[in-house]
Parts: sequence; structure tokens; C-alpha cells
Amino acid sequence: DPRGSRIIQWTDLSPVCCGIVNMSFPLSDQPVFGEWLIFAETQGHIFNKSFSVQKYVLPKFELRLTPPPYIWDINVCEKGKVNARYTFEKPVSGMLTINMTVTGVGYYRHEIGHQVLKTMEIYGSGMFDICAKDMMPVDFSEHFRGTVNIWATVTAVDGSKQVTFDDTTLVQKQLIDIKYSKDTRKQFKPGLPYQGKVS
Repeated sequence: DPRGSRIIQWTDLSPVCCGIVNMSFPLSDQPVFGEWLIFAETQGHIFNKSFSVQKYVLPKFELRLTPPPYIWDINVCEKGKVNARYTFEKPVSGMLTINMTVTGVGYYRHEIGHQVLKTMEIYGSGMFDICAKDMMPVDFSEHFRGTVNIWATVTAVDGSKQVTFDDTTLVQKQLIDIKYSKDTRKQFKPGLPYQGKVS
């Protein structure tokens, strides 16, 4: 425990499968707070890992991020919304920071776009622009498919802070999306002609 006391020890453990041993140790209802350590010894080597035990504190307010479902035109800015309310529904007053980028896959490689940072005052809710063009990677290909990664941070006037993340907004260069059904997936070969249907 954080005081350096040995709480429990297992010896002569045998793996159930594939070199994995699964053990558990329930903490008491009044544990010692701080950094705990786990030591494992195998084949003459000792490894350790730490974890923190802290008192759970309920968040002072709830933060919800509502982005658009997709970016249909990279050259057009879409709107996102942030709601920050206390558990008793009072709006949160403070500062909102939005950190955004685009990640995705091009034809040959994984792409990471530019970071866009916005800061504004918030009272209960706030709207912000999502301009994919400002975040797109340099020289991204026609085959680019990805998502907008958004981190929203609200710091209330009382100093409390909440952070939320969303990566559900789809963005792609081509507006046509092709999906292969189960009955045609095995027959499709890149570069060869194929038949399909528009739905």
C-alpha cells in the first residue's frame, strides 16, 4: 500500500492459458489513499505497476457535446454545440475551449490533420464552427476517409473543470460511399470490373 506495507501475496501461480494469470484483491471500504504497487516475479525478473486509489468525487456539472453526424462538403463549415449544466439544471458559466483535428485514412497511409483551437465564454451552452478545410492534412488524397476529433473543456467560474471527447463526425473527400455486401465481398478484386447496385 502507499505506506509500504505488504497486503497480500500469491505464490506458485499457474497460468490458466497462454501465460495469463488472473487474480483479484478487493479493497476494504476504507482503503489507504495514494499510490499502490503490484509486484510480479517470473523467471528471475521482477516487474511492478502502480495504480492510484482516491476518494471518488461526483462531477460538479455535466458536459455534453453535440457535433454534426457528417461533413458533406469539406469547404462548408458546420456547427457543433456544447451544453454545460449542473446536476440541478442550473447553466454553467465559464470558459469553453474547443480543440479539434481530423484523423483518417488516405489511399496509402494514415493521415493526421492540423489542430484548431477555439476559446469562448459559455453560459449553459455554446455553438462553435467546425471547418474541416482548416483541419485537413496537407495534400490529402481523393480517397481520404476520416473523422473529426473534438475535445471540449469547460472551466466554470468556481474553478471546476470538465472535459469531453467526440469522434463520431464523419468526413470524406468523395460524397459517394461504396459498401460491399456479404454476398459480393469475396468476389470483389481491386482493379477488375464489377457490377453493383445503387441504393
